[in-house]
Amino acid sequence: MSSLKKISVTSRAKLNLFLKVYGTRPDGFHEIQSIFQIIELEDTIKFSLERGRSGITIRTTHQELPIGDDNLIVKAYQKLARIKEPPQGEGILCEVSKKIPIGAGLGGGSSNCAATLIALNSLLNTNLDFEMLSAIGAEIGSDVPFFFMGGTSLVYGKGEKVEILPDINQGGFVISVPPVKIDTTTAYKLLDSHRMKKGTGFSQAPQLSELRQLWSNGIISNDFVTYMHNDFEEAIFEQYPLIEDAKKRLEKVAGNVLMSGSGSAIFAYFPRYDDAWKALEDYQPLPGEFLNISRPMKEGCEIHG
Repeated sequence: MSSLKKISVTSRAKLNLFLKVYGTRPDGFHEIQSIFQIIELEDTIKFSLERGRSGITIRTTHQELPIGDDNLIVKAYQKLARIKEPPQGEGILCEVSKKIPIGAGLGGGSSNCAATLIALNSLLNTNLDFEMLSAIGAEIGSDVPFFFMGGTSLVYGKGEKVEILPDINQGGFVISVPPVKIDTTTAYKLLDSHRMKKGTGFSQAPQLSELRQLWSNGIISNDFVTYMHNDFEEAIFEQYPLIEDAKKRLEKVAGNVLMSGSGSAIFAYFPRYDDAWKALEDYQPLPGEFLNISRPMKEGCEIHG
């Protein structure tokens, strides 16, 4: 098949440095307040507009990546194709080189979705601005709009509202993903059940001004690790003790350790990037455990030609 136009996109992961979950919204989603951080752990996605093809075809060597309608790349294509389909006899080939672990709370699917919207906006000549692309992304997944903003951001609502904070522009993150995958919907059900058993319920979300100021100051002074928190940890650890064990093992070499999103990834921050590497010199990973050291990054997605 002949290629008419090609675009390669870098699609980066995120970490939740802070995550509070509040009551259920009228639309059925939980209200959250979170601090998201882009990191350099990334997937590479290549898109080609080709003659002799129809719709979108995903190719990947990653055995666990779905390639049908469940994939957010496909959902993104379907949204843009309703605005402007490829000409008759032309379609999209999408080749995914996957490095971001699936089901780990690192936002790989949402990042891939944002990257797809950016790439296909060019390939299909839909000529939508980032605000419109972000709104389309929010219809697909709550975390998608963040990847258009990137950097260090305050994320709230159901996850679709994003405010830029001062960037974390130094140091490095040690990330460990034990061999456990957690579906986000399942994680919220576990959290609901856990709170019901404890009788704590869900409180209403407080005003954002205090959180915004606290984290802005913490980032500027580089002592934000003291504010790191994740409401999911207790409920997830109860159901998946392997993740709690991974956190305890990483704490022995890293100090402040937190789970990202609804898990299963855990991470630690080091103000000096070299110290992140030194921390793992004597670390013994479990069989099947994924380890990565990533710098904080600004751009969630980047186009390359």
